[in-house]
Amino acid sequence: MSLKTYLQKHFVDKPTFVSLLGITIERLDQLIAAQAVPQPTYVCDGNTISSAVLGLLRLKNIFMVIFFVPNAADGSKSQIRPRRAKSVMQCSQY
Repeated sequence: MSLKTYLQKHFVDKPTFVSLLGITIERLDQLIAAQAVPQPTYVCDGNTISSAVLGLLRLKNIFMVIFFVPNAADGSKSQIRPRRAKSVMQCSQY
């Protein structure tokens, strides 16, 4: 299984994530900036993929996307609350 397939199978993009939460992308960005919700776990910028677990990996021709764990949005908007953990994965095309 390719890295892209794995990430797409197990994570969701930013528009899908905010849709699950019922908030806007702008609001999610504000919450992330305020450290009220965890930072993205996987960020692919076209040349690298960074992760809270793996660190920074340089890869050729990697896609550009940010990944969130989809079950982080399960339940209600109450899931978005201040917390210290940094394990949510976000996925959004740049």
